[in-house]
Amino acid sequence: LGADVLAAVAQSYGSDVPGLDIAVEISRAHHERWDGGGYPDGLQGEEIPLSARVVSLAAVYEALRNRRPHRPPLGHQQAVKQITTESDGEFDPTVVAAFASVAAKFDQIHQGK
Repeated sequence: LGADVLAAVAQSYGSDVPGLDIAVEISRAHHERWDGGGYPDGLQGEEIPLSARVVSLAAVYEALRNRRPHRPPLGHQQAVKQITTESDGEFDPTVVAAFASVAAKFDQIHQGK
């Protein structure tokens, strides 16, 4: 639904609001999985827009680091381990490798540094 709303806004405002095309991609595809097991379209691999592949991983990191009703927050190392070694098929391996190389920066941002 979010993608539909953003697409309608893009039709109304066109190029007056830069980045809406990418926002539509992300909102539509950030729940897709690299192995094709995601939703809403069951996209697989490089069928998933790169923007959505990156945001998907970042969103999962953020979710893991913050308290949820069903579990306490994970520490940085636990979150990194879950993303890099315990999430088979969920993320683009190239995006995972890039994340691993800058994971310390994710922790700094999370801590507000």
